[in-house]
Amino acid sequence: MLFNSAFAAPLTSGGSLTFSGAIAQDPCQLTPGASRITFACQDNNGVHTQQIGLQQVAQGDVVLPGVDHVSLTYLDPQKSKAVVRVDYN
Repeated sequence: MLFNSAFAAPLTSGGSLTFSGAIAQDPCQLTPGASRITFACQDNNGVHTQQIGLQQVAQGDVVLPGVDHVSLTYLDPQKSKAVVRVDYN
């Protein structure tokens, strides 16, 4: 009988995560609504508030100050629960 080494390798738990750098800007504040999400993002000129439709967010078609990418992933077929991910510059 042959075994693949990936299956025979021992499992380990633990490890470390190292963060270096600094948080230079506050994250955007998100307020979900029935059909839109309100984003309040701060830059050097103040807070920019923008309401964006869920479909537009799901398509990744979002431009906000200090934000590289926004995505929305539904967790159920009814689209009643979702996760919004914001990647900052």
